[in-house]
Amino acid sequence: MGFPRLEEIRERREALGISLKKFSAMTGTKPSFLSMIETRKANPNYELLETIFLTLDQEENHALKTIKTIGQLSKKMISVEKNELLTKTVSIMHKKNFSQMPVFSNSKCVGLVSEHSISKFFLDNQGSLDTDTTRVGEIMDFPPPIIDTNYKMTPLLLEFLLEHDCLLVSENGRITSFIAKIDAIRELIKK
Repeated sequence: MGFPRLEEIRERREALGISLKKFSAMTGTKPSFLSMIETRKANPNYELLETIFLTLDQEENHALKTIKTIGQLSKKMISVEKNELLTKTVSIMHKKNFSQMPVFSNSKCVGLVSEHSISKFFLDNQGSLDTDTTRVGEIMDFPPPIIDTNYKMTPLLLEFLLEHDCLLVSENGRITSFIAKIDAIRELIKK
């Protein structure tokens, strides 16, 4: 089994937020020599490469242990049924200060009702809207993606959230909670 590419040393070190000076102290090398290794201007011996990559592995493992999981950050989910009246749903959203709620039918998430979907519905149906009979199922958007409760909270999660305002969180195959985009952003800012 060979070592990863030398270019990975700098990428991994910087991703961990470790300075060149600190990492050189951790591996027992001079900063200038470590810089030369990272830019492929020097060829280290096998023993030093082993030390460098073992140190990177240890630091990454430590960092992963401190990263929270989605389950630790997600919020208890309140949902509505597909056949619920829109007026009641808007009332719940207002009381709970929610901007979105998952929509269920027969214990399965079938959509998402949000401020956006409600506003769009009102704009599309000006003059012909009966708010007392409109059901959530008539105005809901597609359901958000489902992610496992043990998924680690990393910046990659934000890429996923670029397309979705929230994610449903499942545990043992059952949807139990959700995480909104703002919750992920708040957690990443704390780091």
